[in-house]
Amino acid sequence: MYESGELRLEFDATSYAAQDLSFPSIANGWASTREALLRAKSLAASIDATLLVVPIPAKEQVYHERTCTLIRYARSQDPETFCRSYESYCRDNGIRCLNPLKELSDRGRRGEKLYFTIDGHFNRAGNHLFAEMILIISRRNSSRRLRLRRG
Repeated sequence: MYESGELRLEFDATSYAAQDLSFPSIANGWASTREALLRAKSLAASIDATLLVVPIPAKEQVYHERTCTLIRYARSQDPETFCRSYESYCRDNGIRCLNPLKELSDRGRRGEKLYFTIDGHFNRAGNHLFAEMILIISRRNSSRRLRLRRG
């Protein structure tokens, strides 16, 4: 258990293993995900919509420095692998992607608690921040679309 002031978090080393493509089940899951993203892009285009992919990083990736103080395995892991994989795949396939890791990590470094203590889900503050990021992107996308239609 990591504790610092009001920040209490339990970390799990398997969150890093879940991004290791050397495991056949993880590699198969990533292949299925890539296929699903292409299908979703096609479906979105068929209704004149834009697909926005937003990978949700594990709390161990968001609080990587803190995780490293408790889990030795984490020290040899890149916390950006998961989100970067999505970002790269989406860029290569013309899919919009918002990588939230930097903003979440910056907030985590400041001691903001964005996940529940024991499990890996966002708490109220994490959900709020995540929704704000998506709203900002949506508004930017709407502004671009309006400008394109006018001119």
